Amino acid sequence: MAKIDRITEEGKEAIVDLLNKGIHAEYGMVMNYPRIIDQISNIDESQSEEFINGAERFGKDSFRHSTIVAKLIEELGGEPEFEMLTIDRMVDIHSLLIAQLGYEKLAESLYKEARLIAQNNQAKAKGLFGKLMSIGEDPKKDVSRSEVIEKLKRLELDEVGHAKRVETMLIQINIEPGKKDS
Repeated sequence: MAKIDRITEEGKEAIVDLLNKGIHAEYGMVMNYPRIIDQISNIDESQSEEFINGAERFGKDSFRHSTIVAKLIEELGGEPEFEMLTIDRMVDIHSLLIAQLGYEKLAESLYKEARLIAQNNQAKAKGLFGKLMSIGEDPKKDVSRSEVIEKLKRLELDEVGHAKRVETMLIQINIEPGKKDS
């Protein structure tokens, strides 16, 4: 049997499941960024405009990222499942950033696992007829395996960058990652 540039149905289902877990991590906190920024600027009143602008850019980038993940889920035949996390109005900024750092690392891990599934679940065409059928497939109907792998690699790298941004934000508020306020 000849291999084709597609992912098996079982592989797609597993990837969609992981991507939906990733979208929970991505999107759950995104909707809370206005509250985080409000707390930074109006309650804590201790952070610079640079810090606040960085938090706003991070929120927008995370929203963009969740949109990319949702589109990939749809391309794989799934349905994105959004779930918003709630945070208490007066939760301290350190706790928010530590939680966000955990979500970024979780998303990176999920996207890596999804990429490995895509790499290890290549569909096979049965005989010449199956190979010919795969050539004429509508590319919008079934995303190619190589395209999924490439998108997942980019998502992984983005998450590494997101985690570094959160670590930088923790440093900016004079708290080392993994340590609590005194």
